Amino acid sequence: MRVHDLLALLGPTGTASTTSLSAIVGVRSIGRWVASGRLVRLHPGWVTVPELADDWTVRCHAASGYAGGPLSHITALALHELVDNEVTKLHVTVPGERRLRSSRWLRVHRSRTAVEVVRARGLPVTPAAHSLIDT
Repeated sequence: MRVHDLLALLGPTGTASTTSLSAIVGVRSIGRWVASGRLVRLHPGWVTVPELADDWTVRCHAASGYAGGPLSHITALALHELVDNEVTKLHVTVPGERRLRSSRWLRVHRSRTAVEVVRARGLPVTPAAHSLIDT
C-alpha cells in the first residue's frame, strides 16, 4: 500500500479538483479518502484536507475553481483589501449560461455581459470598482 502526502497532492493552493487528482491517483483512492475524512469536499468536485477546510483563502481557490469564474462582490472587496473581514459566504460571478447552484457557503451570480477579471492576492476577482457597485 502506497501512502500519499495529501497536502503535496493538493499543491500550493491547498485544494484541488477531484478530476485533477484522478490524473495522479485512482478515483477509488479519492473516494476512500473522502469517506474516511482524510479529504473533505468544499464544493462539488473540489476537495482539501480537514485542517484547511476553514481556511478562507483555500475556500476562495476552491470556489473560483469550481465556478470557473472570478470571485466577486464582498469577497472581491476583501481580496482587494477594501474591507477588513473575510466573509463567510463567498461570491463568484459566472456567465449567464452557466448553471451552477448557490449553496450555504457559495453565492453564484450570473452576468449577461462579459466580466472583467483581475488578480488580487493570487486569485481571479472582479475589479474593485465593479465589486463596489455589485455589493
